Amino acid sequence: MPSAFPTFNADFEIKSQLIHLLPKFHGLTGENPYLLLQTLYMQCLSMKTIGVSIDDVMWKVFYLSLEGKAKEWYMNIPLYVDNSYESWTSLKKAFLDKYFPSTKILAAHKEILAAKQEPFETFFEFWSRFQEMLSQCTNHQILKEHLVQYFYNGLSTYDAQVLDAVANRFMENMEPRATWELIRTFALNRQHVSARDLRDPKSERDPLLVKLAQDMSKVANTVESLHSNKTQSLALVATSCEFCSSPMHTIANCPGPVEEVNAMYQGREGSISEKGPLLKHPQPQLRDHPNIKWGGGANRPN
Repeated sequence: MPSAFPTFNADFEIKSQLIHLLPKFHGLTGENPYLLLQTLYMQCLSMKTIGVSIDDVMWKVFYLSLEGKAKEWYMNIPLYVDNSYESWTSLKKAFLDKYFPSTKILAAHKEILAAKQEPFETFFEFWSRFQEMLSQCTNHQILKEHLVQYFYNGLSTYDAQVLDAVANRFMENMEPRATWELIRTFALNRQHVSARDLRDPKSERDPLLVKLAQDMSKVANTVESLHSNKTQSLALVATSCEFCSSPMHTIANCPGPVEEVNAMYQGREGSISEKGPLLKHPQPQLRDHPNIKWGGGANRPN
C-alpha cells in the first residue's frame, strides 16, 4: 500500500497550541470543503513560518484538520488517486473532487441563477445571501458580467428601479467590475434599512432615497432656470423682418418691397425710388383733384 503521508522538502515545526486552533472537517453532507480551505489558509498565515511557502504549510497541516470519515479518506487516498501526494495542488484537487464534485457545482450554479429577493427582504440582506451562495462554491467560474445580471434579475422591481436611478440609467454601459462595486457600495450603505422600515409606511424614509430625491429636484430646478433664462434672452432680440426674415431690420425698413416693385415697373414713368419717399414725384397721368394740386407749392382749396 502506498504511503499515506507525503514527503516534504521543507522541514518546520508546528507548535501544539496552533494545532488546536485549526478548523475541523468530518466529511459530513452539510460541510463545505471550500470553507475549510479558506479558514485553514487564514490560520496558516498566522503561523509566520520563515523560509517556507504558505502552500507547504497548508500541505503539512491539512491532515491535522481532518476527522472521522474525512481522515479515513485521507489515509486511503493513494488507492484511488494517483500522485495525490506530489504537491499541495494535487492533494487539494483530490479533496475538492471528493467532497464537492461537479454535480454540486452544477447545483450551485442553478441556485445562483435562480436567486430571487424575498418579500420584505432588504437589498443588503439579499446581497449578503447572494454572497453566501458564491462562497459556497468559490470555484463557480461564473463571469463577473453574468453575476451582475443574475443579481439584478433577482431584485424586486422597487430595488431594481432604485439601483437604476443611483447608476443614472447607465448600468448597461458600465464595466462589469464597476457595476459590481456599485452594487456592493449601495448594499453596504443600506445595511441599516430593516424589513420593518419597508413594511411600515409611517417609518422614516430611506436616507439614501431622500438624498436621491433632493438631487433630482435640484437637477429639475436647474433645467427650469436654464429654460427661463433662454426665454428672456430671446425676448431681448429685435423681431426679424416679416418679409425677408432678416434679423438686421424690421419690415418698415426692408428694401425688399421697393426693389421688387421697381423691377416689375422698370422703365416706366413714375417708378418708385428706393431713396425717396413713396410717390415723391407726381404722376402725370393722374388728374388734379379739384381742391388739391400737385406741385412744389402748398395745396390750397379753390
